[in-house]
Amino acid sequence: MPKLKDFLYPEQPYRGDGDPEVSQALIDFSRKIGYLVNLESNGKLKPEEAYEGIKGAVKELKKLKKEYKKLLEGDEDDKA
Repeated sequence: MPKLKDFLYPEQPYRGDGDPEVSQALIDFSRKIGYLVNLESNGKLKPEEAYEGIKGAVKELKKLKKEYKKLLEGDEDDKA
């Protein structure tokens, strides 16, 4: 019998050219946003709470972007 986790968080094998960790972070971000929007739309979450959740998810994504950018710059320095 399928588990609830598998239903809520389905995982697909990565098939892209980029970094799979970045891809997974983007998938997680879009999933969080989708849940927040749906909960707010159905009246289960106040608009302010949804906004704060979205704001937090954006901050996390920006932090990941900075870390990834530093990592890429470090790799370029190593190649030089």
